[in-house]
Amino acid sequence: LLLGTNDLAKDLNLGKCGNNSTREGLVTSLQMTILAARANGKFVIDGVYNNFRHGDGLYQECMQGKTWGMDGKTLIHPNQVKTANEVFAPSEEEVEHARRL
Repeated sequence: LLLGTNDLAKDLNLGKCGNNSTREGLVTSLQMTILAARANGKFVIDGVYNNFRHGDGLYQECMQGKTWGMDGKTLIHPNQVKTANEVFAPSEEEVEHARRL
């Protein structure tokens, strides 16, 4: 499942408060989507991080998504690829475990 978090935020009538770009208002919807995906054996890909010039923010949002159970992140700029890969790529241990299976 690919999450359209910008559209979801718009449809939920969520707005930004100053520079606050947290996803607090999306948490319930995102978690329900992750729960439904897991119940049906589906992957969940997090929505885009809009401020492609803010690498730290992207990293934080990727880590948040991974912590919540997301499997990856959609990207809107080539400079976001490295960060997303660092967060969502399997570790060496995970790769070795998969090879042993």
